[in-house]
Amino acid sequence: MGSKKRLQSLLTLLDDEDPSVLSAVEKALIQWEKEEKGILQKAYREVSDAIIKKRLFSIARNYYFPILTQRLYQWRKQGGKRLWEGWELLSQLADPFMEVKKTQDAIRRLAHLTWLKGTPQSIDVEKLHHLSVLLFKEEGFAFRYGNTLAMEDVLMHAIIQNKQGSSLGLCMLYAIIANALQIPLQVIKVKERYYLRYYSTQRHFYIDVHNQGQFFDIGQMEVLLRQLKVEDVNLFHYKPLSNIYLIQHVIKALEHIAYWMQDWEERQYWRKIAQAIAITW
Repeated sequence: MGSKKRLQSLLTLLDDEDPSVLSAVEKALIQWEKEEKGILQKAYREVSDAIIKKRLFSIARNYYFPILTQRLYQWRKQGGKRLWEGWELLSQLADPFMEVKKTQDAIRRLAHLTWLKGTPQSIDVEKLHHLSVLLFKEEGFAFRYGNTLAMEDVLMHAIIQNKQGSSLGLCMLYAIIANALQIPLQVIKVKERYYLRYYSTQRHFYIDVHNQGQFFDIGQMEVLLRQLKVEDVNLFHYKPLSNIYLIQHVIKALEHIAYWMQDWEERQYWRKIAQAIAITW
């Protein structure tokens, strides 16, 4: 039997309600995935039936869960040096059919376009200004306003595809692109909002992704915090979040989203991920 007919036969059986049939099909698909990586994603793209797509998604998640959580655990154990790597793994845990190369290429493209806007003599603040203009005005990225978050607001590939996200997600994307330009940025959290901080011996300012990447000096930032009714406006009290803590914040956000949606299975999934990457000494 050709691979196309074999795949079609297995997909047809995924519509069966017999648990023993579904179990056998799952084992067959997983074995095929081990031998030919990407077959599950190919099947997911080709099928249109909602029930079959849901079952394929579940099979892929179950198969890749131990693989991706182990890689995420190692990333954390080694110090979480590259934010993009941890976020990419977490996004794959959310969506096993995430197009990794497409997402990586999109980030490289944004970094390259920002670099082209400057000159070899451009200082950091000029490069960051170019990045804000590119992301929020030319590319159309925006903070998603609303009372509730969605999973897409904190996942790397979804933010790039939808060009909108939460302040946490947008700050992480901005910081990753800045890092590709050799500009270190800090992410801080003030109440329920996240901001970017640039700090050097010469300059100290903040970038607000809620306001199209607008820059604020210390005084302007203190005024903003007072307008938001933040009691503690001493900016040095807000410590930068490490890459590991940022990933933990994303996990907590995903768990909260599942709780708000009353999806208890999904909530438990993210709790299991948090437990799987916990380091015990």
